Amino acid sequence: MKIKAGQGLIVLLLFLLTSCTVSEQQRFYLGKIDSLQTVLDSATARYLELDTLKIAQAETTIKQHLVQFEQLDTIVSDTAKIYAFIEKSLKKFDGEREKINEEIVYTNSQLQALRHDVRKNELTEEEMQRYYGDEEEAVHNLLDKMWFNKESAEYQLKSFDYLHEKIEKMLGRYENKDR
Repeated sequence: MKIKAGQGLIVLLLFLLTSCTVSEQQRFYLGKIDSLQTVLDSATARYLELDTLKIAQAETTIKQHLVQFEQLDTIVSDTAKIYAFIEKSLKKFDGEREKINEEIVYTNSQLQALRHDVRKNELTEEEMQRYYGDEEEAVHNLLDKMWFNKESAEYQLKSFDYLHEKIEKMLGRYENKDR
């Protein structure tokens, strides 16, 4: 009886050891998932560096200037249209930023779930390949959105910075003229 109990213990230990180890294939996909996570984390950090306070201040300033433009003649209407376009673009950034932040959270959770499933050996090779491919595509699509949204906002802020000083001077001249 002791031999059978000892054999059972050995079988149990072997089972535990083999179920706790990660295969080469799993290591391969875990490495790829970690690399994808690193890329997403890095892009997220760069995306979040954008000064949203400056965007909010620009929007407020533009709104104030547009109200002042309404009181002036049509000579400045083209400038007002450009300014209004900048404001519209910055508002669009705000809306897109919220969606992108939600996508970042969702994509991170999907990567965590995939990492967990691979580590626990809950997926076949085909499933690992397919799910990783899906997540890789989702991350790249998200990176494209982040890049486009950030570049667009930065361009609009540069346009605002360029026009802001000129508009301040123009509005000052009209105010002095009316006095």
